[in-house]
This record gives sequence, structure tokens and C-alpha cells, in this order.
Amino acid sequence: MTPDKIIDTYFSDGLPAEEIQGNKDWLRDMHNTLKEGGTWICPALGKIFEKKGDEFKELTIDDA
Repeated sequence: MTPDKIIDTYFSDGLPAEEIQGNKDWLRDMHNTLKEGGTWICPALGKIFEKKGDEFKELTIDDA
């Protein structure tokens, strides 16, 4: 999933457009700081994502 797709899927319900855009900007910036294979743990979702190229791959417990 791209950073924008993650925000659209999990973090956009009921938010004003400027907050959605701020979330997208933040996640894109965070993605850019990670090295390939780096992980982002999102406690709010209970999910772990791994950087794979321009996207994040959602990991399962067995992958982590």
C-alpha cells in the first residue's frame, strides 16, 4: 500500500481535507526516512508495515 492509500483506508473518516493532507504528508515523510526493509509500527491500527520500494507491505505476526 502506498502511504496515501494507508491514510485513505484507515485515517480519513470524518476528518477535514487539510488534516487528511497533513496525515498523508507526515506518512510520506516518515516513509522517506526509513531504509528499505525498515518497519513502521502503528499502535492505533495494531499493524506493522515494512518499507518495500515506494510502498508499505503489511506484515503479519509470523513475518515480524
